[in-house]
Amino acid sequence: MLTELILAGGAAYAGVTSYAKQTKKKRLALFLRTPSLSLPDDVKATALQAPTRDEIDKTLNRELAIASLSLGLSAMGAWLYPPLILCSFIGLILVGRHVYSSAYTSLTKDQRANGDTVISIVITMFLLQGYYVLSAIPIFYLGVSA
Repeated sequence: MLTELILAGGAAYAGVTSYAKQTKKKRLALFLRTPSLSLPDDVKATALQAPTRDEIDKTLNRELAIASLSLGLSAMGAWLYPPLILCSFIGLILVGRHVYSSAYTSLTKDQRANGDTVISIVITMFLLQGYYVLSAIPIFYLGVSA
């Protein structure tokens, strides 16, 4: 159990530092970007339908917060109060649904396994074996890397 907590702490620290580096790069890119040129009206209409960068960042930050909370709940559930593990399942489902849908799509349509297939198998096996903290770590990294 102590090993799981050490792994979870290391994963959380690595995730937070990589997230800080990513946001710093995004701010620098926004500062250094060139002014936009005028676009034709049909391109502007298409661009208005697509989600903006702020909406995407807001969604990713929300998923990162849910993944962090899920990792913390599973660690506290393993260490202090086991019913917290059930609360961490909600975060695992919310953030991990993209991985499972991508794995299902790749297996049914492409008839090939991709990286998401492997990740979904690993997470499922961790959950079935009772390693709840270890199952939350890949979900946390998915939240950070998105």
